[in-house]
Amino acid sequence: MKFKKGYFSFLFLVSCIFLFSNLALADAAETWKIESNMPNPRAAAATVEVNGKIYAIGGSAGSASYQDVQVYDISTNSWETKSKMPTARSSAASVVHNGNIYLFGGYTGNYFTWTGGSSLKTVEMYNPSTDTWSTKANMPSDLGLRTAVVYNNKIYLFGGMTTGTRSVTNVDVYDPSTDTWTSKSNMPKAIHGSAAVISNDKIYLVGGRLIDNSTNVSLNSFQEYNPATDKWTSKPNMSANRGMGNAVVFSGKIFAIGGNDQSYENNTVEAYDPKTNTWTPRAKLNHARSGLGAVTYNGKIYVVGGSSANTSNSAVGSVEVYGESPSAPLNLTATGGDASVALNWSSSEGATSYTIKRSLTPGGPYTTVATNVYNGNNTYLDKDVINGTTYYYVVYAVNSIGESGVSNEASATPQASQTKRALLVVTMNNGLEKEFDLSMAEVQAFISWYEAKASGTGPVSYAIDKHNNNKGPFVSRKDYIIYDKVLTYEVNEYVQKD
Repeated sequence: MKFKKGYFSFLFLVSCIFLFSNLALADAAETWKIESNMPNPRAAAATVEVNGKIYAIGGSAGSASYQDVQVYDISTNSWETKSKMPTARSSAASVVHNGNIYLFGGYTGNYFTWTGGSSLKTVEMYNPSTDTWSTKANMPSDLGLRTAVVYNNKIYLFGGMTTGTRSVTNVDVYDPSTDTWTSKSNMPKAIHGSAAVISNDKIYLVGGRLIDNSTNVSLNSFQEYNPATDKWTSKPNMSANRGMGNAVVFSGKIFAIGGNDQSYENNTVEAYDPKTNTWTPRAKLNHARSGLGAVTYNGKIYVVGGSSANTSNSAVGSVEVYGESPSAPLNLTATGGDASVALNWSSSEGATSYTIKRSLTPGGPYTTVATNVYNGNNTYLDKDVINGTTYYYVVYAVNSIGESGVSNEASATPQASQTKRALLVVTMNNGLEKEFDLSMAEVQAFISWYEAKASGTGPVSYAIDKHNNNKGPFVSRKDYIIYDKVLTYEVNEYVQKD
């Protein structure tokens, strides 16, 4: 893409070397996998996801832009084509609203060199259910390489580039319900080829490029726009310049993916954490690219197409899929029962199942006792245990990417169930001792009667069930204790194993 060229100094080169050495530290629990290839590789195709299908619309692969609509079915890992859009173009901004796909502006010629065509103000809507196109009200200006998001049922578009390769500061808002346009305050600086996402009711612009009469650079800027106040705030810059990169919100973070850094396309990825207001490197793409499409679906990021070089008309056809292994389970507890141990833990983000492991010694080694555990309650009951033996447990969360780190260790010793009982020995005034084998509940009932009577309330006598003691042929045997005949009583508690 010739208009992306620029000069960089020795200092810039050294900075890049340092940057990429840091980016190599991305978490090993992440991975990008090449899942498929586009039938017709494209750069700067309008890319969106609808109902588990990724639509790559138009784009460029060389001297011209195209009308074709390529659709990737995630569930079947297969491609099909749909009705062509009316206007051939690349670098159109795109969003999904109420199940329909909207395309805004774009460029009709060679995306890589920005020659042989013109920027557009054309707006077209595609209905995936009927496979039909319709024309909507034009944008206020002819622009390509804009970026768009849906906010409060309106579509916000930012920046863009003219036919004459100049970046603009325009912010326009399209209302699909009325098919009308309004303008907002201009951006602080001109930009094109940025990526827009929404997080916490704010719109964020990630990277982009700036071309004017004296400047031709890729940007590492990160800007926050508040639609409620129509105001902009600068946020921490990214580590890398990212022109024509892309961005998505994933796992509560903003992922900046690929892009052009002056003289080359890069494969780096970094993520912004709103909680810490910082960027961190993540796993790299397999193929460096700019002009790429990026969407999220079912806990994964999908990257489609793009440009592999800025010095030749080279489109990338691969579809790369990113996922993360789930976070480690927290707060594991183990509770011993009769020939059983009950486990409970906090859910792990991104987990589709859990693996349970145990050991007879603290710290392992652990043996797997259960896999594919997922009951929605984050619990497991281990019944393959022996009473009196202490077991040590850990839990791992699992998804299609892999296994999480280990949970905390929890231990328990199963025991046979036990019942508390007591021998109640009542000594009468005449020295006679009466002994009863009772449950603790029965003993407490006797004590309550005695203390109440001592306070002047309750019946004169209390019936104690002798249960099966010398029951003989009788249905039951009860001993009635007269309050004023009791000298003392003694409680001898013990535990009976069931």
